[in-house]
Amino acid sequence: MQAKGLTQDQLNDLIFSKERGRDTFWQEITSALHLRPIIAVYHHVRRNRHPLSQQGKWMETEDELLTQAVADLGQQWERVSQRVGRMAGDCRDRWRNHLEDRGRRKAGSWSKAEEEELTQIVTEMTVEQGRDFDSEVFWGVVSQRMGGKRGRQQCRIKWTDTLSSQIKNSGERPRWSQLDAYILVHKVDSLNVRDDTEIDWKLLPDENWNVWSAHALQRRWLTMKRSIKGHEEMSHAGWSLSARYVG
Repeated sequence: MQAKGLTQDQLNDLIFSKERGRDTFWQEITSALHLRPIIAVYHHVRRNRHPLSQQGKWMETEDELLTQAVADLGQQWERVSQRVGRMAGDCRDRWRNHLEDRGRRKAGSWSKAEEEELTQIVTEMTVEQGRDFDSEVFWGVVSQRMGGKRGRQQCRIKWTDTLSSQIKNSGERPRWSQLDAYILVHKVDSLNVRDDTEIDWKLLPDENWNVWSAHALQRRWLTMKRSIKGHEEMSHAGWSLSARYVG
């Protein structure tokens, strides 16, 4: 495959170049994706083209390597990456989400007390600071304030997938409806995108339809998509049309 006469090696040199002239390259790519900011395109392309990407499930030996590398080097993720043989971002996320404080971290179902504690912490970091519940928070800080009992990813998923929607629904867990499916499909259609990677899920909720978090909407969209037989061979427009009949 070649782009503008470039070989794969030349294309990779452009993607991973640190030269100032690379800015024009990224601007040209982003201009074809009207709804995606240049920083999102930059990270998406670099991640998918990186030679260490898509290595699959972490092995126990890799976890041991990562733990030792962090002990030796601290959180210098580029240097840790060279030691472990995984992308710097993957090393960072594996450490923060799974290995850090593993000895005292809980797994499994959340207790009512934990849910109340998480809700109180997020409330203090958002509403009590003059922001709304959907505002971004530093989940690492949230995890620390919970005493490390739950990791940053556990806290984020519990909040975005469950607790935030309950609070917006008068304390009751909301149920996904056919109307929700209809609204979601039409909102995605209105974006005129050609691929899921172009969708900014945070743009979909509005003041009249805001029970579901951006993460929950993305997961629901994927569920609807996978329920359509033969969706793998369909164009985005094709299965987007089919999704109108899936709830």
